[in-house]
Formats: sequence, structure tokens, C-alpha cells
Amino acid sequence: MLIDSHCHLHDAAYADLRETLAAARAHDVWGIVGAGCDPETNARTLAAAAAAPKAVWACLGFHPDWTQLTDVDLERVEAQVAAYHARIAGLGEVGLPWYSLEGAADAAGLMARGRARLDRLLRLAARWDLPVALHAPHGAAAAALEAVKRHRIESAVFHWHKAPAEVTRAILDSGYLVSVTPEVVY
Repeated sequence: MLIDSHCHLHDAAYADLRETLAAARAHDVWGIVGAGCDPETNARTLAAAAAAPKAVWACLGFHPDWTQLTDVDLERVEAQVAAYHARIAGLGEVGLPWYSLEGAADAAGLMARGRARLDRLLRLAARWDLPVALHAPHGAAAAALEAVKRHRIESAVFHWHKAPAEVTRAILDSGYLVSVTPEVVY
């Protein structure tokens, strides 16, 4: 029996939840942790969890590489977490920007905003003792590790993990988990 620890159930590919869950069960996947990325996808993820409470668990997130998101969106996500903290599996997908930094005119500013936003979200996770699903690939992983440790987050998974071996070792030695990308099969 498997559990998918990070699925964007809000994606159009999963529009039919009943069909999605049947396909998952056919591959011995009996549970799905749905990861939201903004207020709208969080709402859809919450709806999926409500529709299938024994098979879907919601995480509420604020995707760090979705550069169109604003501080108003972050406030809406914070309100969602405050309202649903007792019914969600964790906070995610949250983290630090990486892919959006490439070629950005203000990469340093994007990263500074990303760090400040992650700190706000980790304070929420710490307040309600929520696990965290982190988007922090490559060079963002070490800074994300420092942030979760600073906020004393007890449970975190570094999702879609790609980082140097020494950073991966530090993550694991700190008691956190990593999930690897499908690239490991190539």
C-alpha cells in the first residue's frame, strides 16, 4: 500500500476525483496528500479532501515560484490555514523560489521576498504544529533547511528534492525527509 505524498489534485488532469482515486488504487496507491499552491487551489484541495476524507488529505500552500502571487494572496492563505488548521495534513507546497530566479531582473529581491514569505508560513506551521512540504530545489535547499530548523519545525519533507549530497545529508541528519523526482529512473 502506497500513499502519494504530494499531488496537485487541483490540476485539470485530476478533475474527476472518483476516476483519479480509482486509477490510484489500481496502482496500489490508497491515499493522496493534496498540495495547494494559492488560495484557489487550496480551496479545490480542501474540497477534494472533503469529498474523499479516507483517501485525500489536504495541505494548504503558497507556491514560491508562482511569481504572480501577491502579499494579499499570502494573507488569504494565512486565513485559510487559520480556519482549517485542525483539518489539514500540513502546509504545502511552500518554500523558496528557484526556477523563477533564472533570468529575473530582480532575482535578489525575489529571493528576499521568498525568504520573508517562507518565514511567515513557517510561523503558522510552528503555531499549529503542522508538517511542511517544501519546494526548495538545488541552491534553495540549504536556506530552506536553515529556516525550518530556526522555526523548530518537527516534520518536513523536501519535495522534488534536488540538492548537493552534503545538503541532502544535512536534511536527513536533521530528521527531515526528502522525496525524489521521477528523474531518478533515468
